[in-house]
Amino acid sequence: MIRKRVLKEPARQALLALARDTSVAHGVARRANAIILLDRGMSCEAIAQVLLIDDDTVRRWHRVYGEGGLAWLVQSNHEGSDCRLSEA
Repeated sequence: MIRKRVLKEPARQALLALARDTSVAHGVARRANAIILLDRGMSCEAIAQVLLIDDDTVRRWHRVYGEGGLAWLVQSNHEGSDCRLSEA
């Protein structure tokens, strides 16, 4: 269970600003939004349902945010996985 209300006010305000900023990358805003919702007490499952993602993704974002903070959040360098389709 992820505890709510663990973010300090400066971090909460920075995350809210990112989530509301229409000029930031979509993925950054989604990650910020998920962290804020976790801090408000929503479950990973509920957030995943709202954001149309897997609940394990929400848990991973929470873990990585805890390790890397805001610096990780604003990095949008996800390259995806290799294509598994053949030429045929």
